[in-house]
Amino acid sequence: MSIPNPDYPLPERTPMTHENIWRAASYMIGLYGDDAAVHAGQHASKLLELGDQEGFFLWKEVARAIERLKKRADDQAVN
Repeated sequence: MSIPNPDYPLPERTPMTHENIWRAASYMIGLYGDDAAVHAGQHASKLLELGDQEGFFLWKEVARAIERLKKRADDQAVN
């Protein structure tokens, strides 16, 4: 799965399902580790600067999914 480059927005976007949001979150964690949510947030901010509100909200959802996955992993590590 490739992460869209905010400097070259795609003219049309494939609708993101919940499953794809979780996949993107998992991919970002694999790519950036503990900094994944920060990178997703930066990506969202860049898209907002470019006027892409849909992309902004999408990447905010990815950032939230990253936080949930990290919390789940932390909770499992404690148990």
